[in-house]
Amino acid sequence: MVEVVAAGSVVVAAVEAGAGVVEVESVVDGAPWRVQATTERARTRNLARDTDDSVSEAQGNLKTVVRVRRVRRLTHLQRWFDFSLPSNRYVFIASGIAGVAMFGWRVSQDPVGAAAGAGLNTAMTAFLSWVLARELDPDRTITAAWALPAGATVTAFLGAGALLPLYLLAMTSRLLARTTGLPPTTPDLIFNGLVAVVAARHTAGWAVGLAFAFALARDAGLSNPAPRRQMVWSLGVAAAVTAVATWQGLEFSAPPAPAVSIALAGLIAGWTLPVESPNSVADLTFFPLDGYRLRSARRTALAALVLAGLTGGGEGLVPLAPGWLTLLATGVISRLRTADRP
Repeated sequence: MVEVVAAGSVVVAAVEAGAGVVEVESVVDGAPWRVQATTERARTRNLARDTDDSVSEAQGNLKTVVRVRRVRRLTHLQRWFDFSLPSNRYVFIASGIAGVAMFGWRVSQDPVGAAAGAGLNTAMTAFLSWVLARELDPDRTITAAWALPAGATVTAFLGAGALLPLYLLAMTSRLLARTTGLPPTTPDLIFNGLVAVVAARHTAGWAVGLAFAFALARDAGLSNPAPRRQMVWSLGVAAAVTAVATWQGLEFSAPPAPAVSIALAGLIAGWTLPVESPNSVADLTFFPLDGYRLRSARRTALAALVLAGLTGGGEGLVPLAPGWLTLLATGVISRLRTADRP
C-alpha cells in the first residue's frame, strides 16, 4: 500500500499496489488535486522516493508509482448531472413536459413564436426552481420534486418567471451553502457578476444582485473562508448593480393578491425554518456540508426575496414567485420529513 503526502496533507490514505491505473480526487490546502497511481515494471524491492510529490513502492517485480498533480478547474460553482440518479432524470423530463404543456396551452391563443417563448420560459423556470430547492434543502430531493411543478404552475397563472434573477438566487445560495465544496473561481466571479449587472435592469434582478454581492463578502467570513479578494468583488458587484438600477429606474406596481399570499406563506416558512446539520457532502471535496453555511444561504435567499417585494411590489413579487414557492416547500417539507437519498 502507498500513502501519498502533498503540501503536508494526506491526499489519499492508501493506493493498492498493482492496481493498474487509479485516479482519486481530493483536496489539499483548499485546492483540488488529482492522485494518479500507475503500475510499472521494476526489479527492485526497495522503497524509493521519486520526487517531493510522488512515492513509489516495489512489490515483487511490480512498482506502483503515485503522482500528485493539481487540478485546475474553470469553475467551482458548476454542479454536473448524474443521470443514474432518478432525481436528475426527473428534472429534465418534468421541465420538458411543463414547457410543452405551456406551449400547447398558449399556441391556440398567441402566435407560435410567443407560445414557444412562453413554453421555454416555463421549462427554464421549473428547472431553476428545482436547482434552487437543491441548494436550500440538499438532503431532501422531495423538496425539489415539489418545487419544480410549483414553479411551472405559478408561471402559468401569474406570468413569466425572471430567469436571470432566479439563476442568480440559486448561485447565491450555492456559494453560501458551499455545496460544491470550494469557493468560486475568477471565471465564476466574472460570469456571475455580469449576470448580476444585466439582471439589475429590473427590480427583482437588482435585489438578487445585491444579495449576490453580500454573499461574496459573507463567504469570506464563514467556515473554510473564501479568499479575501472576494471582498473587492463584492463591492464592485454592489456598485455596478446599483448604478444600473439607478440608470434604469426601479419599477413599482401594485402586487396581485395571489402573489402577496404566496410571499406571506413563503415568508412564514422561511422565517421559521429549523436549524439543521445536513447529511450531504460537497460535490468536489466530499466533505460534509456545514449547517451554519446552509442557514446563511436560506436567510440570504429570504432577504433577497423580501427586498424585491418591498422595493418593487408586483415587479418584485411576481417574477420571483417561484423562489417564494421553493422557500415555502423547503420550510414545509423540512418539518415533515427527515433526510432522504438523491
